[in-house]
Amino acid sequence: MKKIATYLVISLSASVLTACGSTGGVKTTTYQGSAEEKKIAQRAEQRWAYLSTGEYDKAWEYFTPGHKRFESKEAFNLRMRQKRVDWKKGQVVDVDCDEEGVSCDVTVKLDYVYHSPKSMVGDVEASTEVEEKWVKLKNKWFYVQPGLKQKLLK
Repeated sequence: MKKIATYLVISLSASVLTACGSTGGVKTTTYQGSAEEKKIAQRAEQRWAYLSTGEYDKAWEYFTPGHKRFESKEAFNLRMRQKRVDWKKGQVVDVDCDEEGVSCDVTVKLDYVYHSPKSMVGDVEASTEVEEKWVKLKNKWFYVQPGLKQKLLK
C-alpha cells in the first residue's frame, strides 16, 4: 500500500510540475475590468508570454493583418533574435477603450533583462510600463505595432 501511495504522490507531483512549466500560454489574467477588457488583457499577456519564451511565430500572429503584409513572420523572427533584451514577463495594469469598443490603449508592466554591449555594464534587470494599441477587427483583438502607419505611407 505504501508503494502505491508513493507512486501516486510522485505521479501527481510530476503532473503539476509539467503543467506549471508549460509554455502553452496564459489562461487567465489578474487584470480586473469588464469581460471585454479581460479578453484584451489576456491576449496582451499571452503575446508577451510568447515573446518572453522566444515563440516569435506565435507572437507574430497577434499583429493586425495589415502589419503581417508589411513584415513577414521570417523578418519578425530575425528582428526578435537580434535584440539585446530578454523579456521576462508582461502584465496588464490598465485597459482604456474608446466609446465604440474597437480600439483600446493597454498599459503593460514589463520585466526584462538588457544585455549591454559594454562588458563593464553587463546584464541589467529592469521594469517599465509600455503603452500598446489594440484594435478589434472581425470580432478579434489585434496588436498594432507603433509607427506602422508612418512606415506604410513612405
